[in-house]
Amino acid sequence: MLFLTSCTGIKCVDEIQLQLSTSEIARTGMETIFHDLKTSSSMKCQVRMEFDSIVQQFTINFGQSLVVPRLRSVENTYIHIATSIISANSETDVNQTSIKTIAHFVCYSNDRCDHQLVLEHVNWLITTNYKSLELTIRPVMLVQGDKKSKNNI
Repeated sequence: MLFLTSCTGIKCVDEIQLQLSTSEIARTGMETIFHDLKTSSSMKCQVRMEFDSIVQQFTINFGQSLVVPRLRSVENTYIHIATSIISANSETDVNQTSIKTIAHFVCYSNDRCDHQLVLEHVNWLITTNYKSLELTIRPVMLVQGDKKSKNNI
């Protein structure tokens, strides 16, 4: 008796949300954290990572439904990365800045390509010097005293 199995998709990490601190990632390692994640067949793998550099916290959502542009036939991966810097109180010396980087990944080839894309980009997110970015951007965000009243006409 001969059994043939056919799959029209690729193996992707099942829908799950993980919240991790950078210390937990350093202590445990991403491969260990991902080791027991379940997979299933899908037409495309999707993952959304959000990194808050102030509190050093990751949120990773596998299998999240995203609206992505139609990929051309030569492309098999969609990556969109955005960083937001929000200063809650720009008129005081108290630092209430929020710096978050959000990365969306969609891939159409290779089993667990979503898993692999996260592994490839986690180090980059952790090692980026967000403090330097904040120090560069902060003066542009600050509008104090007379400048504020003149600019808010």
